[in-house]
Amino acid sequence: MFSEIRERGYRGSRVMVTQYVATLREARERRGQDLPGWMTRACDEGPPPIQGFAATLQNDWDAVVNDCTLSWSSGAVEGQVTRIKRPTRRRRRRAPTPSRR
Repeated sequence: MFSEIRERGYRGSRVMVTQYVATLREARERRGQDLPGWMTRACDEGPPPIQGFAATLQNDWDAVVNDCTLSWSSGAVEGQVTRIKRPTRRRRRRAPTPSRR
């Protein structure tokens, strides 16, 4: 993640980014109760790319907390929906488009 942030212009230390990412990884271990503290620190003290990431998470805060707290996920269902819709999408791309006059 540090290299991605570096490409976006961040010139700070790797240590700071590592601290924020490590806390987020802990949240993935179903510790969603730790997220509000991380969010506050990230928004107030984090480097600009981390602040932007935290602001994006706030847009759908309930979903983020549920993902980091609950043991189930809709990922398998989403994968099946994609598998079912893929042939239809391919057919639509091959269909000739009507010419406009």
